[in-house]
Amino acid sequence: MNNTESEKDKNGSLEPRVVLIDSHKDKVEPSERQKIDDACSDRIDSYVNTVSGVAQHHINDDYFISNTVMSVNDDNVFQKIRQAIIVLARNTKTWNKDYPLKFIQLEKLLHVKKKEWPIISMEKMKQISSDWKRMNSSFFLKYHHEIRALVYFEDLSNYIVLDTQWLADAFKCIVTADKLRSGKGRHLGTKAWDDLNNKGILYSQMLKFIIETN
Repeated sequence: MNNTESEKDKNGSLEPRVVLIDSHKDKVEPSERQKIDDACSDRIDSYVNTVSGVAQHHINDDYFISNTVMSVNDDNVFQKIRQAIIVLARNTKTWNKDYPLKFIQLEKLLHVKKKEWPIISMEKMKQISSDWKRMNSSFFLKYHHEIRALVYFEDLSNYIVLDTQWLADAFKCIVTADKLRSGKGRHLGTKAWDDLNNKGILYSQMLKFIIETN
């Protein structure tokens, strides 16, 4: 969910949308349930604001339920959850659009492979997918880039980032690299550090050092 501010819809929300389900309501005393529910909501708000300034825009609703003792649930709570999901689905970019079965099969494969290969070459992609040449590969890449399932740029078309969190972590290492300057990074020299911090120039030796250190 590492999206940018520009991806907000007209309601200020971001995709993918998230519905939170808090369970074990039956473990809480009836008189304490509203208090606990409010406390959980406050904790979630605090957490997402700490993790990311945009994370809160992904969360749509949260529900406090018991999935074992139905009698402690509010009336129609599961119907409310189903209705919330339907409303969210109808407002997504992909609602009511044709979706090739081959895409689903490739998605499953890439979900497994991204644990092994955070980045994959286009040549490797063609090797692991027997349907790659027959499917609309350009549409597949652009579509999944749009929903942030992977990262793909036409001007860097030889590589595809499968693990978007890996890319976010890599950028974080670069942005916070200055903390290494006074320690092991002294050997890189003042100019390399100044160019990175002041001009955004990242030399290959500097990049290698940052990755290996982190």
